Amino acid sequence: MILAFALCLAPSVIPASQKPCFPVQPIPVTSWRGEYFSNRELSGTPAMIRDDGAGKPDFEWGLESPSESCGIPKDNFSVRWTRRAAFSEGTWIFNVTVDDGVRIYIDRQLKLEKWLDQRTTLSFTTALTGGNHDIVIEYFDHWGSASIKVDWREHPCFTGVSPYRWKGEYFSNATLHGSPVMIRDDGETLLNFVWGTASPSQECGIPADDFSVRWSRRLLLNDGLYRFSITADDGVRFFVDGRKALDQWRNQQKSTFHVDLSLYAGAHTIVLEYYEHTGEAITAIDWQMIGVR
Repeated sequence: MILAFALCLAPSVIPASQKPCFPVQPIPVTSWRGEYFSNRELSGTPAMIRDDGAGKPDFEWGLESPSESCGIPKDNFSVRWTRRAAFSEGTWIFNVTVDDGVRIYIDRQLKLEKWLDQRTTLSFTTALTGGNHDIVIEYFDHWGSASIKVDWREHPCFTGVSPYRWKGEYFSNATLHGSPVMIRDDGETLLNFVWGTASPSQECGIPADDFSVRWSRRLLLNDGLYRFSITADDGVRFFVDGRKALDQWRNQQKSTFHVDLSLYAGAHTIVLEYYEHTGEAITAIDWQMIGVR
């Protein structure tokens, strides 16, 4: 009797080969929901659904099955992963190493499609707003080794910037022409750059000479008379609320200019445009209240 009672209370342990093929608890939206199919086409009902964690996908099955006990073959299977991930505003680089096919969607928009037999590394860039985004990764293995790895990082040359901080748009020409090759957060205080004969960023393709920059921001001011002091080598233009307040767009040695403006209390849009031709590259701006309106 005692032995029988003890056996009744003994906890049951499910062997790994008999673990359930479908989750007992709901999978959090911030975790990868992995739907595994016993075919290459993601068709029909998944043979297995599991929580594949919240990290970046990195699977190396080699010549093995993701789960033989759930009826997934070693070859000719497919997977769909979905999750919600948080991003800061900016441009992001996605890198994918895969054997064989892959598709990636972000917010239902197809960003990458290489649905073929291959062993390769791929990448793409995409601009994202700050907040949550829905990611879907689709994958298939035909035969041989099976693997997929997906990671992402913020683009070193493009970052999101708050409206009340300096947004620096850098161009690889002296005319602010075309698309910027770098967008970065240049802080919220006074600008003061002394690049000398160096580039603001060789990594982002900005030359040491013949480049240009547009800085813009919203600036909260009290009601009053303000003096803006602007230093440049070479050309510079300055705008407040869309009106040009200074135009010294020419080749020149280091020079400082003063602009006095009567401004109401509130937020104002400030834009500073600059170009460097040759030699030293310098630009700076500061301001102070010098009186009342």
